[in-house]
Amino acid sequence: MQNNISQISQEIARSTSFDAYSFWRIQRDIDDQVFALARNRTPIPIELARLKDVVAKARVLRRTNLRSRDTDASSLLPEITVQTFQGFDPFDFVARYRALGGLRLAVDVGFAIEVRQWDKDTPEADSFWIRGWTALDQKRQSAVARALLVRGRF
Repeated sequence: MQNNISQISQEIARSTSFDAYSFWRIQRDIDDQVFALARNRTPIPIELARLKDVVAKARVLRRTNLRSRDTDASSLLPEITVQTFQGFDPFDFVARYRALGGLRLAVDVGFAIEVRQWDKDTPEADSFWIRGWTALDQKRQSAVARALLVRGRF
């Protein structure tokens, strides 16, 4: 479980879809939800606790990476090369899908993360998902599933 949280945090920290404000805003929204649940004396869902941990670690990793880039300019070149070589950002895929009205969610079922559809997508989002998802290999599909898990309904 801890390795999974670390791996997801590293992927989020490397993603170009989030800026510093997005990290802060997500963390603030999660803290507000936890506070509201605690105030009402209701149990805090484990998924929310995991999400809080993932976002906090990703935020720290992002800050650490930005500081190391500022101090060592030579480390910037290999990272740019790696990102252009991979050419795929699962968080960007999820952001585009959500912008089209996509409602699929990811669920952590122990050893795997499954993508499920409880609500109907808009026709544009459904078309985007079918074209994009089927074109991805298994490794990228699992990356998109992790991105959906992290992004949740937002």
